[in-house]
Amino acid sequence: MRSLDHGMTWDTSLTLNQNSVINAILPVSENEIYAAGTSYTSFDAGVFVSHNLGESWEYIGLLRYNIQALGYNADHELFAGCYYDGLLKTADSGMTWETVFPHRDVLSIVIDFDEMYVGCGKQSYLNGGIFYSSDNGLTWEDHTYNITNKDVKKIVLTEDQYFYSLSRFSTAYGPPFYRSADPVLTPENSLPPDLNISVYPNPASDFLNISMSPALIKSGKLKFSIYDQTGHMVKSDSTFISPDPQTLTADITNLTPGIYYLKIIIGQSKYLHKFIVL
Repeated sequence: MRSLDHGMTWDTSLTLNQNSVINAILPVSENEIYAAGTSYTSFDAGVFVSHNLGESWEYIGLLRYNIQALGYNADHELFAGCYYDGLLKTADSGMTWETVFPHRDVLSIVIDFDEMYVGCGKQSYLNGGIFYSSDNGLTWEDHTYNITNKDVKKIVLTEDQYFYSLSRFSTAYGPPFYRSADPVLTPENSLPPDLNISVYPNPASDFLNISMSPALIKSGKLKFSIYDQTGHMVKSDSTFISPDPQTLTADITNLTPGIYYLKIIIGQSKYLHKFIVL
């Protein structure tokens, strides 16, 4: 269903047969929306895209897959989480799909800049929980940690960078809600004194400078990127120049005014700095 007046009235946007259901909807721009679902007895479910705010829809694949979740990254790749079939990805608007995390019930997807988390249930496989990938699904780590009920139905990342997880209710395994013990990203004021970073000016209009201590440079491989408020990458490592060994400069003259985030990966640590472009 669709409402164009903040819920005052509703109309039917996407209709499937009575034995098919829509389980996921994902807006990615002002007019572009993805939807996906499950077909139990008919052949009309799968993944759909609308380029006109739900006025019309186009089928783009995964017919009769049991799709539970959708995700979209900064490289314009679409991910579908499924019962039985794990996590699948398309980089060409549904013309081809590949499996990036098989043998799982992937029921929830969170994509935070260039990192990905999936919540997995235990309907088909015993290895449920929360899993993390920093390389677009090539490798995965188990981030379930202290969650005892690994039949995870939903994961959510809040604005203050904490995770919440909802597991399928079971009194044998404890309460269904869990909060991550640590923030996903490292705040700028929590870095050790010898690993300090200075980002200036802020606000900025032409160039953004990143000054780093020698100890930080020697601490491990550094990765830099800039994202807008929607999570789309607008600058990557290759666009930074180095006037001296301890300073990097990014040309931001082509960025529209607004709020942006500089993300720095330092070995296994992650640092996020908010700045404003005038």
